Amino acid sequence: MKLNIKKEILNEKLNIVSKAISTKNIIPVLCGIKFDLTSEGLFLTTSNDDIAIETFIDKQEIDTIEDTGTIIIPGKYFLEIIRKIDDEYLNIETDGLKIIISTKRGEYSLNGMNSKEFPNIKMDLSTKPIKISQKILKTIINQTCFAVSTQESRPILTGINMTIDNDNLICVATDSYRLAKKIVKLDEIRTETTNIVIPGKNLLELSKILEDEEKNLELHIFPTNVLIKTENMLFQSRLLNGSYPDTSKLIPTDFELTITLPLIEFYNTIDRVSLLTTEKDKNLVKMEVIDDNLMLSSTSQEIGKMEENMKVEKNNDINMKIAYSSKYMLDALRTLKCETIEVKLSSEIKPIIIKNKEDKILMLLRNDDVKKADSDMRLEGTWTLPSGKVKFGETIEEAGIRKTKQECNLDVSKIKVICVQNDVNSYAQFATFGLLAEDYSGTISLPNTEELIKYEWFDISNMPENTCEPTKRIIEKYLSNEFYNG
Repeated sequence: MKLNIKKEILNEKLNIVSKAISTKNIIPVLCGIKFDLTSEGLFLTTSNDDIAIETFIDKQEIDTIEDTGTIIIPGKYFLEIIRKIDDEYLNIETDGLKIIISTKRGEYSLNGMNSKEFPNIKMDLSTKPIKISQKILKTIINQTCFAVSTQESRPILTGINMTIDNDNLICVATDSYRLAKKIVKLDEIRTETTNIVIPGKNLLELSKILEDEEKNLELHIFPTNVLIKTENMLFQSRLLNGSYPDTSKLIPTDFELTITLPLIEFYNTIDRVSLLTTEKDKNLVKMEVIDDNLMLSSTSQEIGKMEENMKVEKNNDINMKIAYSSKYMLDALRTLKCETIEVKLSSEIKPIIIKNKEDKILMLLRNDDVKKADSDMRLEGTWTLPSGKVKFGETIEEAGIRKTKQECNLDVSKIKVICVQNDVNSYAQFATFGLLAEDYSGTISLPNTEELIKYEWFDISNMPENTCEPTKRIIEKYLSNEFYNG
């Protein structure tokens, strides 16, 4: 084996496969990296009996390939050498079971192992993979893994339970003291229900590799393992045996009180107030809601007392007092990526529910009578955004402001274009402009016509089934953050 390669390219791939290098020396070969140089490029593979990772460097990214071959390289030492070499290019070659790294400045030699000793890892692909963006899966992992149990006495709770039902991916993690649940919509409906449990520690390693981008990956699920395929990587994890407990009844559905408050301020306040708490007293912080004030406090008989106050919004006049683990609360808040959250309370002995304050979208229901709906696009009987034609001499933004006022009596401002799309049905073809209003004022009311039946605010991630197609595509563009920049 002999090649010349840019250090930056090799190092990037090594960082990926390093997540599966065994830290135990029971089986030496699992502490290594399998190098397989072919005429097509360089395959890098690692396995620790729990996960296996394979990545590939195409021949076009390799400066020269003189001789092909396969060898197992001691992972720890090879990684350290590559990371600390300052030269831009590396010459790598084998001499029997010895691998030699040479640069302009020096030469490094390591004893390798025969590739035949490496376990035979099958990276099979299924015929019906689940497709999801890397960014979404990374978010799912980060927002659930904190609640995974670390106690091996109940092995099934050390994993994340993933259930796929129709087009819903439901992910749950619990350690019996706290529970995290994340639901996302898939792009396609699955005819078969899937229920698996993936070790949380394996998913955490995966999250370190995934890109924070909308690039799609594939989930290939098998009876004993799951394989995640990205553009340049295969990541395989074993599944946990056993049935995950039914957690659906653990989450309360009725609440006495809901408070809305800024995430960062809430997090920082708890962080300060909990300075005096210890594991001995279960990191206990008291929370008391009085009118529009939230009082947070902690007490240590040996040290002292801390107390802070912050403003909140309430859904009713009920006041309430409750105590909770600041550690668990901070762990949960740390995973959220939003400005505002909702904290739902029932009583001092029932669970606290923390939720993202979901994006809401205003939708109008059109009359199901074609003539009464008065729509060129034939949108009768569907939910739509406020919409209409652009008048001669009018800008797109002006048209949006005018139609929103006409159809729901709201004054909108700070308008920007989300998308421009070509919408076609059997009656006509339209250029549709999707607009976003960052601010609005007024009280919603429908015009005195038969065209519009009612209005409703929907969670943007849970739209009604009879949403019209142009509106669906506008919402998809908004959710993907793919805004028009023309």
